[in-house]
Amino acid sequence: MRVCSFVVLTAFLLSSMAVGQRPRRGAGQPTDVAGAFNLPAVTFHGVLKEMTAKEIVLDPGEGQPVTIYRNHKTRFLQGGHPIDAKKISVGTSLTLDVAKNPDGSLQAVNVMIAP
Repeated sequence: MRVCSFVVLTAFLLSSMAVGQRPRRGAGQPTDVAGAFNLPAVTFHGVLKEMTAKEIVLDPGEGQPVTIYRNHKTRFLQGGHPIDAKKISVGTSLTLDVAKNPDGSLQAVNVMIAP
């Protein structure tokens, strides 16, 4: 009887440990602006120096300009509403939510025109 109870108890403990080790369903990113490795984005402030189809060059006002990559997922916002990236001109004051790519480069998640 003791051996049978031990086997049942051991099987129960092992199965409950295995269930606890699995990731939860629906466990998502910490924020909607999370980047690679589920790390939250950081915020950059500055003036737009140049923008191409793949890059945004931001002048933070002190030090070197920062090159931040953009892609089809990058959102451009003004007052919380989407806008066309082509309407943003050089010299515009911007706030960018930026995530770090696995290769260490910076990826723009949200580009917002500063009020």
